[in-house]
Amino acid sequence: MSAGPSRTVRPLAVPRPRAAETELKELVRRFERARRPLVVVGGEEWTAPDHRP
Repeated sequence: MSAGPSRTVRPLAVPRPRAAETELKELVRRFERARRPLVVVGGEEWTAPDHRP
């Protein structure tokens, strides 16, 4: 039994969400008004090299 000829399949592009301009302006406004701002940065697609200090 043969699997038949192979074919190359290109991967789909994964869209990356972006914040709207109004959302970024609101974020900046909140940081400017904050007495003790704190930023926690993270993401789902991090790899080991991304965790370097």
